[in-house]
Amino acid sequence: MNAIYKGLMPVFLEEAQLKLNEMDAAYDLICEAEGVGEAYEVLRRAAHTLKGNAASMGFNQIAQISGAVEILVKTAITKPWRMEPAVICTFRDAVEVLRQHIHDLETGSQTFSPSEGAFVARLQAMTKRMNGAAESVA
Repeated sequence: MNAIYKGLMPVFLEEAQLKLNEMDAAYDLICEAEGVGEAYEVLRRAAHTLKGNAASMGFNQIAQISGAVEILVKTAITKPWRMEPAVICTFRDAVEVLRQHIHDLETGSQTFSPSEGAFVARLQAMTKRMNGAAESVA
């Protein structure tokens, strides 16, 4: 990593932690069924920002997972079953996976596993399922 990126790393990590905290707070509101629409929008914006920041730094796994979360949230916002437990659990799982990646960057361990692709596929499959179910109902 060159000197410019090394200088930006603390800024990236601080911003990533803020976005993860926002995602946690949004998740809590969704679970409490309070301000769900706003909470989903906070979750979407945080995932979008994290995706862009990670891509700018070359952290492709974080960008890919964040992007998949963003798309799933966009889909969930428009669906009547957005409160389905599987959807809510997937958001929690995504925050935990992202948190682990950020921790790995902070500690220098970067132990990205092949399961990351499987997790992104899970997010994409859920999005597709939600879209397919909406089309069959319409």
